[in-house]
Formats: sequence, C-alpha cells, structure tokens
Amino acid sequence: MTQAVSATGAEGDVQLPARGLNRLLTTRWRIALAWVLTRALTVSIFLPHFPGKISVNDLHYYAQQLGHLTHGGTLATTMPEYPLPMIAITMPQFLLGGTNPHAFAVLYVGSLLALDGGLLLALVRRSSYAGHPAITFWVWCLPAIGSLTYLRFDLIPSILVGLALLCATHGRGARAGAFTAFGAVLKLWPGALVPVFLLRRGERKGVVFGFVATLVGIVLVCWAIGGWTRLISPVKWQDGRGLQVESVPAAPLMFLRSLNHRTWYAMPTRWQATEIFGPGVRTVISLTTVLMLAGALYLLWLWVRAYRHGRNDPVFVGWLLLTAILIVIITNKTFSPQYLLWLAGPVLAMLWNNPDDPATRRVAIGVIAAGLVTQLEFPDWYYPLTHTTPLTFAATTALLVRDGIILWLTWVAARQTHQHLTSTR
Repeated sequence: MTQAVSATGAEGDVQLPARGLNRLLTTRWRIALAWVLTRALTVSIFLPHFPGKISVNDLHYYAQQLGHLTHGGTLATTMPEYPLPMIAITMPQFLLGGTNPHAFAVLYVGSLLALDGGLLLALVRRSSYAGHPAITFWVWCLPAIGSLTYLRFDLIPSILVGLALLCATHGRGARAGAFTAFGAVLKLWPGALVPVFLLRRGERKGVVFGFVATLVGIVLVCWAIGGWTRLISPVKWQDGRGLQVESVPAAPLMFLRSLNHRTWYAMPTRWQATEIFGPGVRTVISLTTVLMLAGALYLLWLWVRAYRHGRNDPVFVGWLLLTAILIVIITNKTFSPQYLLWLAGPVLAMLWNNPDDPATRRVAIGVIAAGLVTQLEFPDWYYPLTHTTPLTFAATTALLVRDGIILWLTWVAARQTHQHLTSTR
C-alpha cells in the first residue's frame, strides 16, 4: 500500500500519499542524508578541476574584481554589470579568506550551501511530515541544476522571491515587499513581480510599504557610495548586450549554425558572454524587444482581469508569478544556465501552498528535467556548442531540448493561470 501522510495547510488537514521520490524522504534522517550526499556530489563535480573548470570562471572573476577594488580600484569599474549590493554579499568572504582567491571560492560556496541547508531545515521544522513535496523538490532540484547553484548568486534572489510569495499569500505583505526589493537590488527581474503581489487586497499597503521603503533605502545607500553612474550601470550593461547563444530566441539560429558554422559563428564578447553572429541576428534582437513588450502587455491583461474579478487566492497568485518569470526568461536575449534557479524558489513556494496539485508537481518535475539537460549543454558540452567539433550537433540538440522544456513550462503556467482566472469559485 502507499504510505499516507498528513499535511496542514490553509484549508486544514489533508491526506497526501507518499509517492515517487517522496517515498525516499519519509524521515528527517533520510532528508539530511539525501541533502549531504547530493550536495557533496554536486560540489565534487567541479572540485577536481577547480583551477580550469569553465563553471568556476565567475568565481575567479569575482575574486579578481574584488582584489582590484581592495588595491585602489573604484566601485565604478568593479563588476559594473552587477548591482552594487553584489559587492556587499561577496566582499565578506573575500576579506575573511585573506583576499586569497581559492579561500574566497571555498567560503563563497560554503555560504550558499549554508543558505540552501538553512532553508531546507526551516522547511522540515515547519512541515507536519517529512515527505512533503516541497521538501522533496528542494532536495533534488538544486543538484539537478548543478554546480552553478553554488558558483553564482542567482540562488539568493530566487529564495527571496519564494519567500515573498509565501509571505504575500499568508498575510505578511510588508515582508513580501521587502524580500522582493532585496531580490531586485541583486538581480533586476524580481522587481517586475510586485504587481502580482498587489492582487492580494489585504496585503497591498504592506507590500507597497515594504518594497518602496526597502528599495529606496538601499538605492540611496548605493547612490551615496557609488554615484549615479554606478547605480544604473547594470541596466546599461544589459541594454548593450547582443544575442547570447543560450537564449531561447537564439535557438533557431543556433540550430542553423550547427549545420553551417561558416555562416553563423559564436564568440565571447566584452559583455562577459558568448554571443552568436551572422545573418538574422539583428532581426532576432529586435524581435526580442517586441516579444518582451508583448509579454508585458499579456501579463498586464491578466493582472487587470484578475483585479476586476477579485482573483487573489494563493494558488492563482503563484501561477501568475511563475508565468511572469517564464515570460521574462523566454523573451530575453540572454539566458545563462543559472537562470533556471529563478524558478526554484517560486516553485518551492507553490508546492508548499498547494502540495497535492498535479500541475504544480508536473512543473516541479519539468524544472528538474530542464536542469539535468542544461548540465549537458553547460558546462559539459559548452565547447562544442560554441565551437565546431563532432559534438556540436549533439550539444545544440541538448540546448534545443532545454529550450523546449522551458517553453512547455511557460505554456503550462499560462494555461493554469487562465484556468484559475476563469474558473468559478
């Protein structure tokens, strides 16, 4: 028989079957063991080749830039592509490691592992049973996305957005606004999610206050320390970038490149990314602008309909939030592999709010599958993806499969949003 477990949600006690991977995590000791083993495996993938592994290039870059700053450099020229608070979350590890790049890397990875483990511990303590789908998802999702989880910093805004969704749907609007603002000052995309939280009628004032007060406070500090030019440098940096090889809009051109590498080629640029060049690239870049505008109008239309019909239940808010994130991803001219982490925190919150929803479970599995396929594309096959080798077509196929999963996730999220929007309560 299938083991039954109980969960306490907003609507009371419900009986949930322990199925799939949940069967492996039915006790706290099993959860702890799974976390230790999966994280050890994830970290061990890059440690043996630490000095030359492509996935750790960003850590080397962070250390180089921080070293430049501590030896007379300026904030204006230190990691200008990132918001200024990025320096605040990396400098402590750099100084604690005695400005040694390798010590910095160990401390940085350790700090993100601690954040990951701390969140899991909080989930376990708050859950009424060990095999909760949200816990299962968190244990397996991050290793599926791979070592980039701990080598870059997108995990932080993802967790902040997940926490914001939980707060907004459980009567803590001010905290939701504050978490969203903290996420926005690290990576710009969380700021676009504020309107979704405003659908919660009783939380609007709290969300606005928490977001505005936190954002204004951080922006004023950043402006006082780095000046106006450094404050807006991340926006200018993104505007100047070309078509990244891993972006969803670049997929057709990358497929053509795998068949004809003389007409289309890929090369690193000054924007810290590998971009594709050749016929049609400028057209696709212009198309991304149109797609982003169309996506924004579509989300606005959904928001207005939800506002008029009073749709603000936690399940609908979660689906609309996920739809917004996915539209930002698929219409963007850039798509680094760590962007998959943007989905982890929100999906975790959705599973926590509605653990037995089949559609949410399918999305969770889709995110894990996208992560596993992405690890083939980066870092394993990144060289053949961006150069011409016998594996170029296979690497490009892996990229197209990943993009296909992302588009499917977008369709599922949008479909669920529409269904919840039009259903009779």
